[in-house]
Amino acid sequence: MRPILSGGQEQAEDVFVQWNAEGAKLQKSAHVASSEDERERAARANVRAVITQDGWKLCLSDGDKSQLYNLAADPGETRNLFYLGADRQVIGRLTKQIQSWQADVKDPIRLT
Repeated sequence: MRPILSGGQEQAEDVFVQWNAEGAKLQKSAHVASSEDERERAARANVRAVITQDGWKLCLSDGDKSQLYNLAADPGETRNLFYLGADRQVIGRLTKQIQSWQADVKDPIRLT
């Protein structure tokens, strides 16, 4: 915030998100089709994500499906690109960013 408060430009940075499942309970959503088993698995999973300046969002999990979204083309995150195979380079680059961030903050969670 310092650059903005002193009249300068904001330094754009990638955003890292950490979700620890400890005791989480996911409610059934009217607009997301999911089974009780899927909600339970997702509620137990730890997730680490990065949202990049160039419009990508990668979520890696230790117990649920991973997710990749191109936010510029799909801001509503309706199409998971992770398992389609076309964006392997993006997945590799962002996975390294998450792993580097985890090392910096000493995060012990191992992701799949």
